[in-house]
Amino acid sequence: MKIDLMGIVHGIAAFLESLANDRLMANPPTNVETEKTYLSLMMEGRDVCYNNPTVYCEDLPLGGRGNVASWFLSPRRHAVELVIVVSVWSLVLFLVSLLPKARSFTKRRGKDTKPTAIVSFTALANVLILVAYKWFSSTVGQMYYIVMPCNMQWFMHLTIAFLPMPTRFRDAMMQLMMCYQALVWTVFFTGDTRGLNLPLEVTWFWLNHAILVLYPFYYIASSKTNVMLGGASFVGELTYQCMMILKACAIFAIFYFAIVTPLCFVSLLNLNYMTSPCPGTPFQTENYRIQSQGLFVVFFSIGRIVAVLFEVVLRRRYKTL
Repeated sequence: MKIDLMGIVHGIAAFLESLANDRLMANPPTNVETEKTYLSLMMEGRDVCYNNPTVYCEDLPLGGRGNVASWFLSPRRHAVELVIVVSVWSLVLFLVSLLPKARSFTKRRGKDTKPTAIVSFTALANVLILVAYKWFSSTVGQMYYIVMPCNMQWFMHLTIAFLPMPTRFRDAMMQLMMCYQALVWTVFFTGDTRGLNLPLEVTWFWLNHAILVLYPFYYIASSKTNVMLGGASFVGELTYQCMMILKACAIFAIFYFAIVTPLCFVSLLNLNYMTSPCPGTPFQTENYRIQSQGLFVVFFSIGRIVAVLFEVVLRRRYKTL
């Protein structure tokens, strides 16, 4: 059976372009308004953020111009990257699932992995507050930002706490959080609160991220999960840790390329910087999303290493994990 890859690419590109409905500019707007110079009788130094109808950046809410989607990458480029990234990481997931160490480790778990009531309802409260702030925000499209990594982690914690599932599934989600926790740490250095305009929203933003930092360590300290195999050789332990990092990278990449990218064109927003690069980062060319894959491997590896070290310290101190 012959697969027409070019046909698939053209079909995806046309689909993404149709979602945007000819409203996006070729490039994202600058961070600040262009210096005012006489352009025509109708326009004087006013940056355009959207077409059909024209929406000027200065008319958007505070911080809005930094969230505008664009065709920084062409529809064809988006389609090619989607096909390649999703295919490669899907293959990685498949190969990782064949490793015998993963199966034996999964079967080894039989402990109660469900969080306590306080931890569970803290997750529920944070998700409800998150949704409420997004719903009542005066900034258009805020609800779409639920797909941002830290917000999705709250939904993962909520799923772990309340959704009936086999122990191994709950444990697998906790294992992912050990890698994804590194993304939460970066918020304290790069957090953007410009679009947060409701009462106490900025305070809650920092508080909920501080609480989010604690969850992976709680899972380890309370023996809800183990980050290490335990009893395995150095090579076996290293193989398992690399396997979990690759799993986290694969799931993250597939979600943001296959689901969030099309959502960018529906919402006309640059969700998680999937349509143009984040200003101030070293990756500013058309290859920025591919280059960022390597950066996330580093971030997720650091998150996993910190979790391993935390468990090692606890094992040596209490000898109960």
